[in-house]
Amino acid sequence: MKVSIIPSDKTIIVDGQALTFDYDIDPTIHALQWDGDSGEIEYKDGTANEQFTDSTLVDSLVSAYEDEVERLEAEAQANAQAVVDEAEALEAAKTYADHRRAEYPTWEDQFDDIFHNGIDGWKATIQVTKDKYPKG
Repeated sequence: MKVSIIPSDKTIIVDGQALTFDYDIDPTIHALQWDGDSGEIEYKDGTANEQFTDSTLVDSLVSAYEDEVERLEAEAQANAQAVVDEAEALEAAKTYADHRRAEYPTWEDQFDDIFHNGIDGWKATIQVTKDKYPKG
C-alpha cells in the first residue's frame, strides 16, 4: 500500500485515492510518504527528512482515512435513500387528476386528433387515460 499524507491540505492519498478531511498529526510535518515497507517524513521547520520503517503512524492515519471513507459512503447511501423516499412520497401524493394531466396528450395533439378522427375518436383517446386513472 502506498500512502501520501499532506497535512497542510488535510489530504491523505491511499493507493492513488485522495481524500481531504480533518485528522490529527504532528504540526511540524510537511508531508509523509509510505511505500508499503518504509517511508519518509518531510518537516517544514528545517529538520532533516526522516526515514522510517515502523508503520504505526501510517497505520493510524490509514485507519482514520478508512473510517472517513466508510462515513462518507454511509452518508451518500442515506442521502440516496432520502431522495428515493421523497420521490416515492411525491408519487404517492399524486391524485387521479395529477396522473391524468401528466398523461393526456397536449392540446395541440388533442385538436389534431379531433381534426383527423372527429370528436368520437378524440373521446376514445381521452377515455383510455380516464379509465386508467378513475376518479376517487
